Amino acid sequence: IITRALGLDRDINVDTDTFDLINGDYILLCTDGLTNAVEDWEIAVMIGESSNPAEAVEKMIAKANGRGGMDNVTVQLLYKND
Repeated sequence: IITRALGLDRDINVDTDTFDLINGDYILLCTDGLTNAVEDWEIAVMIGESSNPAEAVEKMIAKANGRGGMDNVTVQLLYKND
């Protein structure tokens, strides 16, 4: 979980990390507009039931917006598939 806001300063501290992915791994980058409206287990189900990452993202955004869309919802889903 990344919890650092970028802010408005000219200079920002950037967190970086390196890790290995294997085929079938997903990385989800999203705003709290998604995670405040949709539970983690629901996100996992949507990913598992979707035929591709784009479909899963569409489902996640629709679910968050369907629950009121109280904050902007931004979702990026990356999939490792060699």
